[in-house]
Amino acid sequence: MAAKILVFGATGSVGTEVCQALDARKVPFKAAVRSVAKADKIKHLSHAQPVEVDLYNPQSVAAALQGIEKIFLLTPPGQTFLVKTIAEEAKKAGVKHVVKLSL
Repeated sequence: MAAKILVFGATGSVGTEVCQALDARKVPFKAAVRSVAKADKIKHLSHAQPVEVDLYNPQSVAAALQGIEKIFLLTPPGQTFLVKTIAEEAKKAGVKHVVKLSL
């Protein structure tokens, strides 16, 4: 089954918990990371597919969102422009459901 969920912030404290919960339920998902090589917190999860995403590059965000129906969105505080970029690209990609956690 193809991953239909994309987790932004996958290697942070909260994002890692979200990834572990999805994995425990055997839900395939993509985990947006800066570097797959540095994604140690999620590499061991059998249902995770780490994907490199440059949040400052709309084309990179758009590529990660292909085929995605739902996203969990956690971004660094004070960087609302990232949320705007992700939201715009998610709308273009046809994402149906967004969970946004903010600090």
